[in-house]
Amino acid sequence: MSKKLIDSQMIGKTIKSLREANNLTQVALAEKIGYSVRNLRRIEKDGTTKIDVVNTFACAFEVSALDILDGDVFFLSKNKKNIVDLRHTTLTLICYSYTCTLG
Repeated sequence: MSKKLIDSQMIGKTIKSLREANNLTQVALAEKIGYSVRNLRRIEKDGTTKIDVVNTFACAFEVSALDILDGDVFFLSKNKKNIVDLRHTTLTLICYSYTCTLG
């Protein structure tokens, strides 16, 4: 039995929690990031394992992509960014190699 490295449904739940914590509707968030509402609903429900999608949400919410991958945003305030698990060194390099293109 293999262990999943990334829990896509947890990522979806984290994105939904971030949206709600920021008092955004699905329509408002979808508009902000340039996604369709249908796509956003699917991501919140089923999650994602695509790092570029995770990075898009991280930029929109001003958190680290690793915080979304780990679900750490439940424990962080908006201005406190903290990476608590060093086993994600490789993911750190991948996440920071992308640039935030949101205007």
